Amino acid sequence: MPAYFIAVRKALKDPEAFVTYGPLARPTVDQFNGKMLAARAKMKTVEGDEVNSATVIEFPSYDEAVAWYESPAYQEAIPHRLRGGDYVSFIIDGTIPG
Repeated sequence: MPAYFIAVRKALKDPEAFVTYGPLARPTVDQFNGKMLAARAKMKTVEGDEVNSATVIEFPSYDEAVAWYESPAYQEAIPHRLRGGDYVSFIIDGTIPG
């Protein structure tokens, strides 16, 4: 069952930080069989506080998503993303109970 990493950017702080983040992060997604489903696309906040941007990455399983996030290579990229913006990020299992 797939799982998803979702990063919601509440505010942009330092656009230049993403110049470093992208080339570090993108190869790590491929290494863990991830698939970018949406990133920095047209969007509209329909409930809650305004959102600046969001990214959705699909992984084959919850365990693979967690392994990607915790991998040394992605851990090296994270500080650049967090310098670039204020985020709420999470991994959710794609299983629908019942």
